[in-house]
Amino acid sequence: MSYSEYADQGQAQLMTWLKEKLAAKEWKKANELTKVLMLKISSRKDGDYLYLDIDNCPNKEIKEIDRLWLDNSGSYFGFSAQKAIYNRENYQQFITNVGWYKGDSWLNYDDLFYWESALKGHLPYCGWYFWQRVYAPSTSSHLSHQKHFHQPHYHAPHRHDSGGGAAGAAALGAAALAAAPWVIGAAALGGAAYLIHQEVTKDERKRKERLEREEAERQERQQRLEEENKVEKNIGALLALV
Repeated sequence: MSYSEYADQGQAQLMTWLKEKLAAKEWKKANELTKVLMLKISSRKDGDYLYLDIDNCPNKEIKEIDRLWLDNSGSYFGFSAQKAIYNRENYQQFITNVGWYKGDSWLNYDDLFYWESALKGHLPYCGWYFWQRVYAPSTSSHLSHQKHFHQPHYHAPHRHDSGGGAAGAAALGAAALAAAPWVIGAAALGGAAYLIHQEVTKDERKRKERLEREEAERQERQQRLEEENKVEKNIGALLALV
């Protein structure tokens, strides 16, 4: 749903459109307008996003929206139809039996059913995606393009040794040859120690990455559980208004 299509419309106009769409059995459009209306009635803003604030939603408007859905669907759709199911089943059974939840996940918003063959209470949808934020910028923001100036890099001039030094080079060469066996042995020991260190470091890095991954997954599960609990709370609060 694109909130920007309706952002400039008043509550009365949106209610008129909802009546028209329901009378014409245009369930999908009516479903979208229902959320827009509820955002108009009660929402909170966080930056460029709107969240539906059901805890401060007046029940008069909710009952009017509910009445329109009931009247135009023969009481098949509407919050009251949902409440009757909600009151006789547990929460998980409810979201499954109205067709919002299948298997172990919520249906995508676009996969909802918008015709009479849908399950009773299927619409208006007030499941997981109903409570997600809506992009609603108050003003257009333009990003300014900033120029980046590159500071010149100073490169020190290369000095070339123009002197001889042949004797010194020869002496250094002789010393290197004399020390070669010791150097080779030390290098071998150092190489072995380095390889061992690399293996230990590699195992430690893998262990750390595994722990970080497990922690991230734990936090994700915790966040999802909190969001699920919030959706359950919101659905209960909404149906308590009718």
